[in-house]
Amino acid sequence: MNKENLPQGLKNHEVEKLIKKYGYNEPQTQNTNTAVKTFLSQFNNPLIILLLVVIAISFFLNEYLDIYLLIIVIIINVAIGFIQEYSSQKTLEKLKGLVKTENLVIRNGKREKIESRNIVPGDIIVLTKGDKIPADSRVVQANNFIVNEAFLTGESEPVKKEENTEVFVGSFVIGGSATIQATKTGKATRYGALTQRLSNLNTEKTYTQKQIAQFSNKIMIIAAIIAILVVVISIVRGENLLNSIRTAITLSVTIIPESLILIISLALTIGAQRIFKQKGLVKKLDSVENLGLTTTLCIDKTGTLTEGKMKVVTEKIQDKTNFLLGIDLMNEQKSGIELALLNYLNKNRIHAKYNPNNYLRITYKEFDSERKYTYGIFTNKEKHRLIVMGTPYVVIDFCYLSDEKKAELKKEIDAVASQGQKLIAVAFKEDANEPLLQDLHWTGFVGIEDNLRRNAQKSINEIIDSGIDIKILTGDNPITAKMIASKLGDFIDSDDITASAKEIQHLSGNDVKRYKIFANITPAQKLEIVSKLKENNEVITMIGDGINDVLALKKADVAVSMGQASDIAKEEGDLVLLNNDLSIILKTIEQGRLAFKNIKNIISYVLSNSFAEITIILLAFVFGLPFPFTIPQILWIHVICDGPLDFALAFENNTQGLMNKNFNKKNNRNIINNDTYLLVSMISLFIGIISFAIFFITLKQTGDIKVARTLVFITSAISSIVYVYSFKNMDLNIWNIKELFKNRFLNISIIISIILAILPLIISRLGTIFETSKLSTWNILIISLFSIALATWVEFAKLVKIKIHSQKQRTK
Repeated sequence: MNKENLPQGLKNHEVEKLIKKYGYNEPQTQNTNTAVKTFLSQFNNPLIILLLVVIAISFFLNEYLDIYLLIIVIIINVAIGFIQEYSSQKTLEKLKGLVKTENLVIRNGKREKIESRNIVPGDIIVLTKGDKIPADSRVVQANNFIVNEAFLTGESEPVKKEENTEVFVGSFVIGGSATIQATKTGKATRYGALTQRLSNLNTEKTYTQKQIAQFSNKIMIIAAIIAILVVVISIVRGENLLNSIRTAITLSVTIIPESLILIISLALTIGAQRIFKQKGLVKKLDSVENLGLTTTLCIDKTGTLTEGKMKVVTEKIQDKTNFLLGIDLMNEQKSGIELALLNYLNKNRIHAKYNPNNYLRITYKEFDSERKYTYGIFTNKEKHRLIVMGTPYVVIDFCYLSDEKKAELKKEIDAVASQGQKLIAVAFKEDANEPLLQDLHWTGFVGIEDNLRRNAQKSINEIIDSGIDIKILTGDNPITAKMIASKLGDFIDSDDITASAKEIQHLSGNDVKRYKIFANITPAQKLEIVSKLKENNEVITMIGDGINDVLALKKADVAVSMGQASDIAKEEGDLVLLNNDLSIILKTIEQGRLAFKNIKNIISYVLSNSFAEITIILLAFVFGLPFPFTIPQILWIHVICDGPLDFALAFENNTQGLMNKNFNKKNNRNIINNDTYLLVSMISLFIGIISFAIFFITLKQTGDIKVARTLVFITSAISSIVYVYSFKNMDLNIWNIKELFKNRFLNISIIISIILAILPLIISRLGTIFETSKLSTWNILIISLFSIALATWVEFAKLVKIKIHSQKQRTK
């Protein structure tokens, strides 16, 4: 298209052809999850797969009741996971749909506003201050055209664009105006190319997913070994093969915590809902738990820690009229500092007792970073005026001031400079025909900074206090990055904290962990830093809002984007902070830790019950006795009796001690650690041995397997109810747990579980299905005494665990 034809723009028929050829101006982001795909992804879980295998074997053996109960468990679990993830996707789509970007274009010789998605290559776009550039383009006409490319480069300093230079989608116009011609749209833009690279970047399993997978694999291996041993020993004993297989299945069902995956999903869903109340939208359930496990928080500076725009924050002015005239005449609008001065000028026009149009520039000297000042000579047709603008430390020496006054001013300058602000001073001299820099009149100076976001300093310090390491990743230069970091309180504790782009490729994982700030880095280097941290066994939460952050966001264990972030950053985000307040991240981490703690407590509780049943069954098998449970009885204990209690533990909301520094130490980050194994072993062996003794003695005395099974069935069901309060907090004995009865869901669940446990004894039809009989007064007394002894033993076991853990912490 020739420049002479630019005012006419494209014709409608040309636009239609170009849309057919290039498609709409939308990058193909990674949110391609359909409802079916999201639903099917819920089956990608080792425990679900194992349950499906058990269902298949049960079908072969005509154990239809077992099949029905297991199918119900799977359906409920899949439904919860699907509803949470799919609803989060839809919520994000609605939020995105609230804002439709429009641009002014020239088509058919007329100016008209259209949606940005309808822009095609060749379109003529008219831009003014505040507009977002909708496509990769070439500048045709420019008038002091200043662009902020921070979303793309991470560099907060604006760039002045001249004719025939390139501008890129996602950048913002912060000064002047321009006419540009779109050259690339949609997936052909640099933004679109990045989405393609993202699709080629494999998504790793998160720290939590790896732990769940490892745990599930251990359960499967234990179940397989025990099942094989049972079959082999049964065959050696000369028992029927079919009965041996049925026995092995019974043990497998006992070992597998059927409701565990369901309860984990529930705990994470509750965490996601609590985070939403704190103005955070969780898109993936696993990210809730991973937030709680975070060891390192990587933060993009521009637009995340800061507002992304420079601003005058300090005024030390003695002659306001001449100061304003100086910054008015000398302002080229080429930098963020000059734009900040321009905004300050516009707010103070009421004090400007002059007309800048009366002045004509005769001489102008560009700012030089070594010289640290700029100057110009202006005339108003009556007299000439020399104006000098630059750092106060230099400008003050050009001024006619006493030594005492200079010393006084330098103290003021030092005080403001120590706050990390960029300082600009103005001085002038009348009747100056040449740039003789002496005997100037001092007007004052201002301090400029890219403001920290509200609550940024407080949030960062609280995050550090919670034991989380912080890294600042920025495309800005080291001086600017360090200046911002200096405002974050105790964040900087040494000079050796900043790594530049050149150093990164030579850093090991331990080196990367040592540095606090990474400056002048590219998007690829952000990715490299996150990768090296993960190789060092760190759990990484990354906060970013720009195109330059998305590679690192995808690599991180939890990707967090701000509400104002670019669309692609939101797409890759596991968590979106809806109101751009950094303090929300602290609240989400606390909720993540709460969800993780609840899951650990639930797993300990479930395993204590499961391995207690295994102990009973194995002892019966070793002594050559009949099975103490039927499969329906085991499923009833697991799904119905334990179920309400497991679910209720997921609603625990006591955050006492969660934000201390020791929470995410390596041993504490394991879902099941040695302390947990010790506790589970002490509890399950106690229950198993005592319950087997009750089964053995009852069977020998009565000779009635039905009575013996009923007694051990009810004992196991009631025992799980008796000590559930102890599992509200595994790090405190029950007498130290605050608000012990606050969880109303748990209180109600105990009542429900007791009723469900005794229903087979009351309802004859259920008694037939579960093969139960009536209990005598003596049987009830035995169960009561056992329950008291068990509750006491559990607290003793916890006390042992707590003492051992405390001793380990002291020796580290």
